[in-house]
Amino acid sequence: GNFPIGFTIELKVPPLKDEDELFAAISDFTAQENGDLTFQKGDLIVGKQAIDANWWKGGIDNQQGIFPLTHVWKINKYMLPELKTSKKVAMKAKVKMNMKAQIPDEMDLFQDEIVNILEEVEKGWFRYNSLCPVAEFFLAFCDKTNI
Repeated sequence: GNFPIGFTIELKVPPLKDEDELFAAISDFTAQENGDLTFQKGDLIVGKQAIDANWWKGGIDNQQGIFPLTHVWKINKYMLPELKTSKKVAMKAKVKMNMKAQIPDEMDLFQDEIVNILEEVEKGWFRYNSLCPVAEFFLAFCDKTNI
């Protein structure tokens, strides 16, 4: 929905590796034991590794430690403007199986159809065209080809 920009604070997103996850602190957490990560509500935490279903290992700047998932919210890093960098590609793919579009940016794919892949919009997802329209699909539905 809509909201006034005055109710927001711009945050600098830390650099992320492909295997990293990004979390936002939804409440303060003070270390209970040696090795815990202390953070404040609103901090961005780079998650490096899941410890178990309830804890992750990660850090804020130079501070490292483990933190509980009860105090954070996992951010879809591929939705961040900094990480929404598409890569232009020029290849064709043959559709392996039918796929029914699930959202407006998708189009139906039909088995054995040849599509022109235009760009990778996020990891594993590509923009393509088939005759005229442009849409997105998950590469698992197609085989790359040199047609």
